[in-house]
Amino acid sequence: MHNFLSPTDVLFVSMKTTIRYYDLNDPDNSGATIHLDDASAIVDIDYDPEDAYIYYTDRNNRTISRVRINGTGMYVYNMLGICIFWVR
Repeated sequence: MHNFLSPTDVLFVSMKTTIRYYDLNDPDNSGATIHLDDASAIVDIDYDPEDAYIYYTDRNNRTISRVRINGTGMYVYNMLGICIFWVR
């Protein structure tokens, strides 16, 4: 099993058509960029550390998408919004 970044150890930043992330435990803290070919206006980002998926909304394309933190596994949900209820 891969050891993915915990949500408290990573900072995600929307760069409009890319997502940049920084490992806060890395002293170099140079970060990494995920290039998203079809993105045009990323406005919201969420991270699932269990499966290493980044979920994001694109305002111009009116979509919600997901991609793995390594840039693979892209999937687009064609909708404007989503509501998630966390159950413990």
